[in-house]
Amino acid sequence: MGGDKVFREYNPDKAKQLLAEAGYPNGGLKVKLLAQVATGGKNDLAEMLKVYLDEVGFEVELDMVDSVAAAAAMYGQGWDHLCIGIGGQDAEFLTSIQRWYGHNTATFIYPSMKRPDEFMEMSRQSVYIPNDQPEAKRKATEEMVHYIAENALIIPIYNSRTSFIHDGTVHTDYLQQGLTRWNYYDMWIEQK
Repeated sequence: MGGDKVFREYNPDKAKQLLAEAGYPNGGLKVKLLAQVATGGKNDLAEMLKVYLDEVGFEVELDMVDSVAAAAAMYGQGWDHLCIGIGGQDAEFLTSIQRWYGHNTATFIYPSMKRPDEFMEMSRQSVYIPNDQPEAKRKATEEMVHYIAENALIIPIYNSRTSFIHDGTVHTDYLQQGLTRWNYYDMWIEQK
């Protein structure tokens, strides 16, 4: 949801140049990448990212942890350098930004994520945009997404959408929950 803004493209030469400017002309910047272990004791995404980062001069140490340790890092104690995480998406993306990354974030969500004052102010101001001004909300969302991308607060890797289809016998308020929560105690299946 970045609108017509141009985002960074994959550019290994530029990455090497930036590392050199940061004092690593021959590479060698050591970083730790926290990732949850997937089926089979691996994490294909983490291993792919390690290859890409190593190729441009980083020295990536994979910190593969179980789901409990991953959740503790993402939603509690934090992490050292990089973390493969997830983000929820509400029906209105501006709300998602405010809840997961902005000023309205619960203090335990991504505690190690840097949240510059400028970005937090953008988030706070976006709350005052009236619901009957969708164009203004869209513009605020685009500006915040662009800020997140340009400042590498979050580097989106992929988006996995969820679908919900049923034949009318499943009763739930899932679609009214902002596409981020299930209330199992309210769900039931009608017999035909």
